[in-house]
Amino acid sequence: MDLKNDESEYSMKALAFYFLKLGSSVLGGSLVLANHIREDLVRDREWISQPQYQRGLALCLVAPGPVAPQMAVYIGTLKGGAWGGLLCGLVFLIPSFFLTLFLGFLYRHFENTSFLHSILYGVGGAVIGILASSTFSLSRPVFRM
Repeated sequence: MDLKNDESEYSMKALAFYFLKLGSSVLGGSLVLANHIREDLVRDREWISQPQYQRGLALCLVAPGPVAPQMAVYIGTLKGGAWGGLLCGLVFLIPSFFLTLFLGFLYRHFENTSFLHSILYGVGGAVIGILASSTFSLSRPVFRM
């Protein structure tokens, strides 16, 4: 899904809306989402610089917990201080919270079907490919330094 929009102004509203769309439309692990953030906010929109992104990524990698929500908080803090970080972190996490509740409900009711097991087995291979691609894409700018 294309996360770009016509709003090129770097405002707190635009940033919160970006993280809401990212949290509700992009699936993958933290490195996949961190790569989306780099491509969208550093390369395409130029809302943050590459050094700011790399500093944030380094901080998020050494801190315990998932990288992508921490990046949302970090970038929100750059723009709007503590309240901006809180807002961006919340709007990023809320869609996945409700998706997890919904998928848990579905799994509970259909856990014994072979169709569900086949789908989950197939998704595993796709996730490995997405992670490999994102890892390569994230490492290229770092090794150029």
